[in-house]
Amino acid sequence: MLPFLQYCEKKVKALLLKITGTNHVLGHKLWAKDFPQFSEVIHTKYLIVGGGISGLSACRFFSQNNEKDYLLIEMENHLGGNSSNGQNSISKFPLGAHYLPLPNKENVEIIDFLKECKICLGTEKNGEPVLDEYQMTFPQQERLFYKNSWQNDIVPQRGISATTQQELNRFFKLMDELRIKKDSQGKYWFAIPVHDSSREDEVTKLEKIIFKDWLRENNYHSEELLWLLDYSCRDDFGLGIDYVSAWAGIHYFAGRKNNWSTKYKDQVFTWPEGNARLAKHFSKYTEEKHMPENLVFDVKINDKVEVLSFDNAQKRQKRSLLIKSCLHHHSL
Repeated sequence: MLPFLQYCEKKVKALLLKITGTNHVLGHKLWAKDFPQFSEVIHTKYLIVGGGISGLSACRFFSQNNEKDYLLIEMENHLGGNSSNGQNSISKFPLGAHYLPLPNKENVEIIDFLKECKICLGTEKNGEPVLDEYQMTFPQQERLFYKNSWQNDIVPQRGISATTQQELNRFFKLMDELRIKKDSQGKYWFAIPVHDSSREDEVTKLEKIIFKDWLRENNYHSEELLWLLDYSCRDDFGLGIDYVSAWAGIHYFAGRKNNWSTKYKDQVFTWPEGNARLAKHFSKYTEEKHMPENLVFDVKINDKVEVLSFDNAQKRQKRSLLIKSCLHHHSL
């Protein structure tokens, strides 16, 4: 029985690698540490490891701040990371992240980027953003099959008990209150990016409580509400209410302020290729500044930072990078 299960596990892993296009050959080299001696040394001031959205936004940050001495290393032969796409004879399609929610009005860096790539077309005199609706999807396009009938949205609305409806109303009223709640320093309890969130004790204690336990303590018991919250957490975090913290579960609902626009609320930006569209906008900042098919396998920090990588494109045996200052990370 055990060999059969091991065989199935290998087949599943092979299927996932085939779907995602993950470079498992380089991944195996990383696991095996199968690298010969290095043959080239490169000096750079800033090294960015990984060409996902965070790495790409770091390139944009450096470029826009007149810093030219940076280099990005990416294991794959393309940029984008989780925001990559595939294409067939009919259409492009996302391989991972596939939409961008409307940012909070406080997320000025994201808003500037959306203006830069013509997703936000400007601002009206009253402060209302002018958005390209061809790059948006609209509410009521999600549907839920519940008790043998379809209904709009994923929040159960028909066929539920009065008690469940009361719990739903109470929960979302609380989320509305927490969405705008601030601490004594004027920081939101729950903010995007998360490092802008309050760190006062009353907030951080929620990190030590499992979301399901917090729901029980606050008298949320209905099957429909617990299903909805579990679904939401699995969608964003990969784990349900039995595993994520109360802070994470609440942040899912309270982190987005819906305060940038009065006209648009639940819409999201999306494209056939998903967030690969955004990665493409970022890629102009990586021209002659990135090395594809390079696997970083070791970092040594002394008086300088030495980063060792294997160049799979040119089959160079090993590449060593000596960084003049510490590695930096910047993200929208």
